[in-house]
Amino acid sequence: MSRAAALLAAVLLVAGCGIRPTGTVAAGDKPRAGGRGDTITVYLVRDGKVAAVLRPGLPDHPYLPITQLAVPPTPQEREQGFRTEVSRPLEIRGFGVMPGEDVSELIIVPRGDDRGRPVSWTRPAEAQIACTAAALPGIERVQLWNVPQSGEPVVVPVTAVRTLACEDYADLFAGPPKAGPSSSTSPRRPR
Repeated sequence: MSRAAALLAAVLLVAGCGIRPTGTVAAGDKPRAGGRGDTITVYLVRDGKVAAVLRPGLPDHPYLPITQLAVPPTPQEREQGFRTEVSRPLEIRGFGVMPGEDVSELIIVPRGDDRGRPVSWTRPAEAQIACTAAALPGIERVQLWNVPQSGEPVVVPVTAVRTLACEDYADLFAGPPKAGPSSSTSPRRPR
C-alpha cells in the first residue's frame, strides 16, 4: 500500500494541478490616464494681499483646494511672487448648515501633534482659508478650529473656534484670479 501511495504522489506531482501552460495572452493596449479634473481655486499671498490662483484639480476630490493651502507654491507661482501663509496641513472635519441660519459652513482643523496648543494664524492665512473655502460650491463660511488634531479626541474650547467669511477680508483682495498654465475655466468670485 505504501508503494501505491508513493506512486500516486509521484503521478500527482508530475501532473501538477491539471493546469496546463498557455503562454502569453494578449490583453490589449497599455492603460492610459486620460481624465483631467477641473481646475481648482486656491488663494495665495503676494505683497501682503490674497489673490486667486488656478491649479489643476483631481476628480472626486472636492476639498482638494483646502489641503493645497499648505503646499508650497509651484515654481511659476513663486516667480509671480506668490507664497502661502498656511503653515500647517488642514483637514476637513465636517460640513453643514448651521441651525437657525441659512448658511453652510465647512469645519477645518489644522493637523498636527501639538498636544492641544492653539495655533496662531496670520490675517492673510485666515483670508486664504476663508476665500479658498468660499470658492467651493455651496460653502459660505468656515469654522476654523485653532487646536491641532492628531486623530485622538480633543475637547476644543469655544475660544479656539473662529468663524471666517471671505468678505471679512475684502481689504486684502489683490484682484482677479491669475490663470495657471493648465487652467481652462474661471473660478467664481467669493461673495
